[in-house]
Amino acid sequence: MADRVASIEVQAEDAALLCLCAPLAALSLLRRMYHQFGWDMEPLTTATQDVLATWQRVALLQPEEVPATFRPEQEGLA
Repeated sequence: MADRVASIEVQAEDAALLCLCAPLAALSLLRRMYHQFGWDMEPLTTATQDVLATWQRVALLQPEEVPATFRPEQEGLA
């Protein structure tokens, strides 16, 4: 996989920014399902924090640059 990314001359930071919508869409769908069915949100909150932390590290972003909707501190995520 690394050879393919290098062959199309994409930096890891750029790839992270371009590919963010897929994990965020999945997390958004799961958030709605957990809320709809009254499931315990704690495992999802932990997964959301892990996904965002990894994405921030790869994309070289600071926590303030993450969309507010996906920050774990927001009501509905905690």
